[in-house]
Amino acid sequence: MGAAGNGTGGMPASQWVLLAYRLPREPSTPRITVWRKLKRLGVAKLLDGLVALPLDARNREQLEWVAQDVLDAGGTARVWIGRPALASDPRPDLPARSLPAAGEGASCESGRGARDIGRGEGVRWATRAGCHIDRAACAWLIKRFVDPEAEFLFVEDPADVPIDATPFDMLGAELSHHGADCSFETFLNRYRLEDPVLWDIARIVHEADLGDERYDAPEAPGVDVLVRGLSMVASDEAVLEHTGPLFDGLYEYLKRAAVLGRIPTE
Repeated sequence: MGAAGNGTGGMPASQWVLLAYRLPREPSTPRITVWRKLKRLGVAKLLDGLVALPLDARNREQLEWVAQDVLDAGGTARVWIGRPALASDPRPDLPARSLPAAGEGASCESGRGARDIGRGEGVRWATRAGCHIDRAACAWLIKRFVDPEAEFLFVEDPADVPIDATPFDMLGAELSHHGADCSFETFLNRYRLEDPVLWDIARIVHEADLGDERYDAPEAPGVDVLVRGLSMVASDEAVLEHTGPLFDGLYEYLKRAAVLGRIPTE
């Protein structure tokens, strides 16, 4: 799903989200993977290791996931918000420090260190405000299979996550995008949830979120439209309240289909 053509989502159209990154020269595979993802997003290349997209919530999130890929590969990455220096100039005005200094390691815009992943019941879980498919699916998974007493918090910036909360589906979090996996897939791996029906849902969530054609999931566009539409008219809390039954139904449908070996009718 190309992101460059998306609406501004309430943000000024003259602003840009920029990704500054550096990757080790060897091995070459991460460099190729990152560039292919950036090309699919339709980024504007400003300099070597500096790309930009018009600022909206989805474009920012997509570049943050690429930044996470860079960090996972041992590189450095920062995501910036820029605006034109002149009203008539469409090019972004770069921040004073547009490139991470060599040797910064895994520094990023998250502004916090690693945390233990949530264990037990009644854990506070924090994620980015503006719930779309991956965040909503992860919240359902947490509530149904990990922590029935979970409490969810929504923040505008990863740096705002309370110290006693477990972050998920945001830049720098352990329970987030890693490599080719979306956050839902990361949850299944980290919590060793081997239910094949959950993995069927994971393929749908992956394609709805990333659209990279890794899986054959024809249900993905429809589920994505439903969740995205809810996010346009409801608060994050309400989105989770309404998508919980949606994912319950999807789970039951896929489970019956697996048992029957055909499309269930009731």
